[in-house]
Amino acid sequence: MTRIARIWKGAALATLIAAAASLPSAAEEARFDTGMIPSPHILLPKQDASGL
Repeated sequence: MTRIARIWKGAALATLIAAAASLPSAAEEARFDTGMIPSPHILLPKQDASGL
């Protein structure tokens, strides 16, 4: 195997490993994704009616 072929093979392997490492976090995100867009008028727990 030539040196260039080994470099390409290593790069492809690194890409596959990086893609596999990102799969669990993508699955977790999809599990909690409701498809709803957050609205600015919804009050968060630490906010009161005045927005403070």
